[in-house]
Amino acid sequence: MLTQAPLGESCVFTFQTLDPGLYVYHCATPMQAHHVADGMYGLRLVEPEGGLPRIARELYVIQGERYTQRPFGQHGPQEFIPKKLLAERPEDVV
Repeated sequence: MLTQAPLGESCVFTFQTLDPGLYVYHCATPMQAHHVADGMYGLRLVEPEGGLPRIARELYVIQGERYTQRPFGQHGPQEFIPKKLLAERPEDVV
């Protein structure tokens, strides 16, 4: 309920990350799995005190699934299919 705001209003909350690491975040509105399937997630890197060793390049990879009716490769609007999500049967993985 902390993340829900009535139409036309906003809410703010803060948090503190106590341990360094790579974290996945996502929206927390019902139905969470639907929003995650719609790509409402990301990564957050929390470096240790003093930072990480310098490197030539950083790359972070995160996987997502789409639960649609249309077969992979078809263009146009893709309707979300909750039954596929609940059965963990994505149409494609990105």
